[in-house]
Amino acid sequence: VKIIYHPSFLNATSPILSLDYEDFIRGCHMGVFPSYYEPWGYTPAECTVMGVPSMTSNLTGFASFMTRRISNPEQNGIYVVDRRYKSFNECKHQMANVMWRYCQMNRRQRIQLRNRVERLSSMLDWRCLGKAYVKAVSYTHL
Repeated sequence: VKIIYHPSFLNATSPILSLDYEDFIRGCHMGVFPSYYEPWGYTPAECTVMGVPSMTSNLTGFASFMTRRISNPEQNGIYVVDRRYKSFNECKHQMANVMWRYCQMNRRQRIQLRNRVERLSSMLDWRCLGKAYVKAVSYTHL
């Protein structure tokens, strides 16, 4: 298991990791973003659009959005860890368990999972989300 922590924006001209963001994400097996709070959660959404399984917490808007729309997020490569009601150690073990189970998958299972993740991308298309955004913004200008 290799973990890359890269706290800056990625682009092909970076002297440290010369990859565009999309290429970097597609080259990963899983995105892990266990935020304690995030109103939306762009990074797991970006992983979904690129067909990469991701882990996020139940304190993100993304997790809330996805769990309301798909019956079994985990079967579709969207892993949601419980940071709301679990202790830090319980959450840490839950994350480790998700990663362990993922590592036990064979190549074919991982490819099938990526395909299921990518099928969810239409839910995140701006043509769908944009309507809700415009509606929300219109309420702020009343």
